[in-house]
Amino acid sequence: MSINSLQTLAIQEYIEDLVSHEYSLEQVKLRLKLSFDLDVTHITNLNLLTSPALLRETQKELENQLHDIDDNYKILMVKSIHEHRKEVFESDERSREILKFVSDI
Repeated sequence: MSINSLQTLAIQEYIEDLVSHEYSLEQVKLRLKLSFDLDVTHITNLNLLTSPALLRETQKELENQLHDIDDNYKILMVKSIHEHRKEVFESDERSREILKFVSDI
């Protein structure tokens, strides 16, 4: 979902119109998907869809979560590489020895 798409005036007016006609959250989500191909399945609160300020706040929270996940991934990758470096070097050394043996034959 693009938070910026939801913040456009046309879509905000469309959402306000649906809410004024007492559409439920699920009905609004369906209409957004059908009309604008916006996937808002993770939205759990109708107020979030009707408030650009809440949308911006949610976008910042989601970006922060993504940044944290990315940071944790990088930390785990570095840790894993460090832990397995010796095994990889030993495996490479064995491979070189086998290749040398085969080439000497």
